[in-house]
Amino acid sequence: MPVDTPAQVEWLEHQFARYLSFSFDFDVVVAHKDLSDDHILIDPVKGELTGIIDFADAGFSHPALDFSGLWRYGEAFVREVAGHYRGNMDEDFLARSRFPAMVHMADTMRALESHELPVTFEQLRAELDEVIASGLTL
Repeated sequence: MPVDTPAQVEWLEHQFARYLSFSFDFDVVVAHKDLSDDHILIDPVKGELTGIIDFADAGFSHPALDFSGLWRYGEAFVREVAGHYRGNMDEDFLARSRFPAMVHMADTMRALESHELPVTFEQLRAELDEVIASGLTL
């Protein structure tokens, strides 16, 4: 079975074309580059951020990359966090941050062909098809 169906290839090509259409003239910052739920510490009683851990992937990047892992909580959450962000946000900032999250499933599907992971290829294929069917795009 091919890694991607024709519909998935078309969708991925569109996402990459859209991403590459963004301006790459931006200020580079030191970014965490792996900001996800397992690296964000929250006080469960107060519901407040208490810390950020695991800076192993930190480096120079577009600041939008730090928003990528937040998309799993939904667009409303990302927009709420972005409302508190004090850095420079260009017009493509949120779309740029969404790109890695959107193509992650397809990337993991390819990894499954040669590695054992805690999710099956077909589970990711179904999840990717759900995203495509929902009309989600940059």
